[in-house]
Amino acid sequence: MHTVYNVFPGIDLIYQELESASCAAMTYNNTDDNILEINHCHEGRAEYRMKDGSFIYLGEGDMFISSMRNQIVKIEFPLKYYKGFTVIFYVDKLAENISQIDLLNDLNIDFDALWEKFLGNNQHLMIHSRDEIEHIFKGMYSAPKASRKTYFKLKMLELLVFLNFFEVSPEEQRKLYFQQQVETIKHIHKQIIENPNVNYTIEALSRQNFISPTTLKTYYKEIYGIPIAADIRTNRMKQACKLLSQSQIKISDIAREVGYNSPSKFAAAFNNFTGISPSEYRKKVCQIKSTSRDLSEHSLELCDRSCQALAENQSMGRDITELKLAEENLISERDRLYSLLDTLPAYVCLIAPDYTIRFTNINYRKRFGEVKGRLCHELYFNMCRPCRNCMAPAVFNGNKLEWEWVSHKNGIFQVFQYPFYDADGTVLMLELFIEITERKHMEDNIRLSKERIFKSFDDTPILKIYSSLGDMRCLDVSDDFLCYTGYSREELIDTALAELNVFDSRAVNEVVQKVLQHGSCSNYEILLRKKSGDVSTVLLSAEKAGLDGELVLSSISTNYYRLKMGG
Repeated sequence: MHTVYNVFPGIDLIYQELESASCAAMTYNNTDDNILEINHCHEGRAEYRMKDGSFIYLGEGDMFISSMRNQIVKIEFPLKYYKGFTVIFYVDKLAENISQIDLLNDLNIDFDALWEKFLGNNQHLMIHSRDEIEHIFKGMYSAPKASRKTYFKLKMLELLVFLNFFEVSPEEQRKLYFQQQVETIKHIHKQIIENPNVNYTIEALSRQNFISPTTLKTYYKEIYGIPIAADIRTNRMKQACKLLSQSQIKISDIAREVGYNSPSKFAAAFNNFTGISPSEYRKKVCQIKSTSRDLSEHSLELCDRSCQALAENQSMGRDITELKLAEENLISERDRLYSLLDTLPAYVCLIAPDYTIRFTNINYRKRFGEVKGRLCHELYFNMCRPCRNCMAPAVFNGNKLEWEWVSHKNGIFQVFQYPFYDADGTVLMLELFIEITERKHMEDNIRLSKERIFKSFDDTPILKIYSSLGDMRCLDVSDDFLCYTGYSREELIDTALAELNVFDSRAVNEVVQKVLQHGSCSNYEILLRKKSGDVSTVLLSAEKAGLDGELVLSSISTNYYRLKMGG
């Protein structure tokens, strides 16, 4: 959605809210260089390809200033959504009208010096997220419609004051990226997405693509806004979800499909990602599909009965009264069918081939309001025509689809789409929305919690292990633990400590039971076996960790005799 506001003669403001991979760059009728374009990102991420071939990445809260001397020629959105404002200063036109605009005169700004500051030596400038920028733009995204015209005028004056006093410095410039670098990172991203079964390492990807590991990690996060290691894990889990929901492949085979040789390690990783086991996930998906299938079969039965009644009426030459009776029966059948949809604990709507919304159930109306009769692309994406990659035609042709919808107004939803036959035989599309916003936020909180725990590992010389509660499967260890035992990180991560015989399995089970019963245990004597085979007695303390208490943080003291002697 694009909305243009002419704030002052020579100052245009454009609001953009898009759920797309790209959009067209601004084009100007005026070929003069004296045009200044300012972009502010509120949500999402933008990739700007400049006239000179360089690339700039705009993150949330950032503001990017460019001129026609090196203008934006192509825009892409790596996260497939974007929300922000574009401010355009037509310098010459504004200069002609400044004397007639009292508000601008009152600013006492030397506009010639202002334009020279940004149109002179600096062809573009990135200003990172800061409180002053946030203060200017934040209220603009929620301004009441009735007062926007006046409010936007005040905000443009505030922006001009900020630009007037802003000192351009080299530190404000973000590093430029050029085509070869960007294409390399995008090639690696595509490689990761298309091959979830491959166990990629940053070192291997670096060697294959002739790029250093540090550069790979830095550029990848700059372009996609997420660390490459996290993106690899997320992609593998999303592919696993897809296979679990759309096929009957064995879970052990799915594990191999997404790069896990051990089904137990896959199950643990999947549980960490979704909060449930693979089998539970498949069971829930099957329950939803079964409900939809029952509804679809019921609608087909109603359709057959209705068509049969109409055919019999025609063949027997019944009068108009009986036809009206059949119509009434048809309406009654439809009402019963819609009543059944009202009982579903999901957000449900029916969409016709002309993209109009025919029906919404009670839960849908409570959440999204009364939208019957509206066009789906208009409602969901503020578009005047069907989406370019619309999946509805495939559903009307008999396909069943599942996808994830991220709406920055309403939340995150798992969407299921099925062909559906109305009581009169019309083919409709049944959409079921299952909200997963809370689950997604919980995943983020769990990830942040784990990161904080992992970060604390190297802050103390005491040996530390971070493991799952059930099988003491190692999730991370401190560097001191690796040094003391002689194991490498790769040998320990994702492996149950009992498998390596690092600790006595009986003692491990006792520690787990104490933590389950009391939440922690302190100074438990246990034998620790190094990789060399040497055995030493240590004191192990353990406590629950993680948001749900499903993890164990263990601290190990190797100074056994000193602690036993009391100091």
